[in-house]
Amino acid sequence: MEESADNALDPSRSAMGRVPLALALVLSTPESAMFFGEEAFARAGCRVVRAHSLDEAQSKCIEHKPELVVLPLRLSNQSLIPYLGQCKAQHAPGIVVIAENEEINDAAEAMRAGADDCLFHPFSSARLTRTVRAALNPRLSDRVFDVTEDLMPDPVPARAPATVAAPPEAQATVTPPHGLIGNSPDMRRLFRKIEAVAKACDPVLIHGEVGTGKTRFAQAIHAGSHRAEGPCITVNCSALDGGQFVEAMFARGSTGALNRAKGGTLIVDRLDELDRGLQGRLLPIVSRDADERTHDVRVIVTLTRSPTQALAENRLREDLLYSLNVITFPLPPLRQREGDLGRVLMAKIDEISGELGRTPPRVDGEAMAVLSTYPWPGNLSELVSTLRGVLLTAGDVIGRRDLPQELIWHHVGNTRRVPGRASDVPAINGLGSLVGKRLADVERAVIEATIAAEGGSVPRAAKVLDVSPSTIYRKRESWTNPT
Repeated sequence: MEESADNALDPSRSAMGRVPLALALVLSTPESAMFFGEEAFARAGCRVVRAHSLDEAQSKCIEHKPELVVLPLRLSNQSLIPYLGQCKAQHAPGIVVIAENEEINDAAEAMRAGADDCLFHPFSSARLTRTVRAALNPRLSDRVFDVTEDLMPDPVPARAPATVAAPPEAQATVTPPHGLIGNSPDMRRLFRKIEAVAKACDPVLIHGEVGTGKTRFAQAIHAGSHRAEGPCITVNCSALDGGQFVEAMFARGSTGALNRAKGGTLIVDRLDELDRGLQGRLLPIVSRDADERTHDVRVIVTLTRSPTQALAENRLREDLLYSLNVITFPLPPLRQREGDLGRVLMAKIDEISGELGRTPPRVDGEAMAVLSTYPWPGNLSELVSTLRGVLLTAGDVIGRRDLPQELIWHHVGNTRRVPGRASDVPAINGLGSLVGKRLADVERAVIEATIAAEGGSVPRAAKVLDVSPSTIYRKRESWTNPT
């Protein structure tokens, strides 16, 4: 007979007639525990016991014999790699290590020492769930879990991110601020720059191709500043003619953007789309002798061209550029953000799936090859729109047939024509985008596409490619730091 819902949630029945959840031991600092929420483990069929020191972890491993151990590569400047072998020898749990991007070599060593998988910061809650589930599966394939409220641990009280100090071992790393995504060298430099300039009041100039996230970057600077509690007002110059711009910007009272932004930040978006004559109206606001007490606003300007190009095309006043060019952020296009595309794809799939109220689907290898080799001329804007359309119609697995035809046509037929290198070779078996490229470039494209298809997991990609994880880690290290 089926239990009623009330009986199923009765705590007194939590150990009767059902197999308990798997147990995961999470070793972390108290400050970083918020990144390993109970919900992510519960979705994978786990309950959590926590430890905040190596001694505590060793003691709880002996006491509880967890099926899974999640731990960082370093804790309080101490490498935890030697502990992996000891942990495996005790009762052979699954092990997931948490690494920073700069710890590629250590991650490879951890895999050789017995780790089952490695998660690189930053990662989403959904990604953590998938990794935990994959690490548990080989050990618990014959076990059925009953994930009900009575078996789930009490949630950790939510803490405001602003009150959480970064642990000492993480202070040297760069965490993408305020919802931004990326871990390529260019993006890490820009994230550091955001932290450095967010507290200042000087004007900021952000430029990059359409869709590179200029407005989101401006909002991140505002969110990290002492003006974060104030308003953040955006005026899009490309959507307004001359009269509309003047009215939107300078109208008296509560309708003008300049007045509404007092105490906060004013984002002047796509300034190079505004008539040069009207651009002069901004000079009294951004010039160095501007009266801050009168305006009390920080101005962030975005351009869809580089400043040099905007000047050459007569799209920008020189005197205004000289006043704006105090702090500049050149945002790279997505195709130049080395190693970021797979990370962005998976994060956006998780994000859009959440908005649509559905479970994030898996992306198969063929679809990931198409997505990861397309140049995305519209950058993040194009990628998000494309993924949203795909997720509205795709099932549990995104396959090649779920993708827009123009992406598939590019992948199959748009072989780059290089004199002397297979310039007349037709596309064969869907390899058109790889024909004529260097073998090293083909190898890299295949490895990165497979990693992305496996949710960013190097160990699972290694199994698909039939190589050791350490081989992939060494290759990625050589791509990041060429000799």
